[in-house]
Amino acid sequence: MNNALINVLDSEYEIVIKLIEFAGEKTNAFLSEDINAINEILETESGLEKKLGVLEIKRGSIIKEIQALQGSSEPIGISDIISRADEPYKTRLNELKAKTDKALRELKRINDINGELICLNLNYINFMINSVFSGKHVTYGTTGNTNASGATSIFDNRA
Repeated sequence: MNNALINVLDSEYEIVIKLIEFAGEKTNAFLSEDINAINEILETESGLEKKLGVLEIKRGSIIKEIQALQGSSEPIGISDIISRADEPYKTRLNELKAKTDKALRELKRINDINGELICLNLNYINFMINSVFSGKHVTYGTTGNTNASGATSIFDNRA
């Protein structure tokens, strides 16, 4: 039973590491404004998240089996399982838990940065839209001076 849990936790850890790599690539894509790369990364991340969901279901069923074997009616977590596990499983489970916790913190940190980049871009877009459609319609005449004739054209017809 412990081997099955270790295998699932190890697989989950590997997926989290891949998500960290893609989150870093996504940061670079945001900074370079590469929409195609962002879309590819999001598709790949979506597939990894589905795999992670399947593993979470497996992990839940393994934990329920361990709970039943221990005769416990109360829900148990990984820490409870680790505290009751024998060596070498206890050491391996502790290592996996620590590595996964650290990886999840790193993933959250990178995702927070990406979220900030998205907010900055959205704020910039909002600012530009408000600037363009603020009601002040300024056009430039042939001499380069502003022409306040009340024209509503944003773009020069010659462009």
